[in-house]
Amino acid sequence: MAFFNWEEKYSVGVPRFDNEHKKLIGLINNFYEAMKAGKARDVMESTCNELVNYTKTHFANEINALKKTAYPNIPAHEKEHAYYTKQVEDMKAKLDSGQPVMASNMGNFLKSWLVNHIVGVDTTYGKYFK
Repeated sequence: MAFFNWEEKYSVGVPRFDNEHKKLIGLINNFYEAMKAGKARDVMESTCNELVNYTKTHFANEINALKKTAYPNIPAHEKEHAYYTKQVEDMKAKLDSGQPVMASNMGNFLKSWLVNHIVGVDTTYGKYFK
């Protein structure tokens, strides 16, 4: 059973970004499945690498699209993206250098990203795409 199932409350009202957010939910679910199986350490590096790629692509796509709308909060949105990007880069740097990263910290970070950023921030921009 998935840790997170896609629900309408996660929808930002823009199919392209909903699909990209579903990819993040897939990463979260895969990571939590590995945690449940006691194999979180085995997938931390690959999950982190996927997150690095995801942040680069998704955040750029989002900001570029927002700049074509009348969305008023682009600077704040970019600041949010910078925060999540830094968190992912810091986690990757720790893993790459052999420093320990707690699986629960990574899991909590991913959950926070979904709840605080997507539901709390991204859902505000959908009306600007109509």
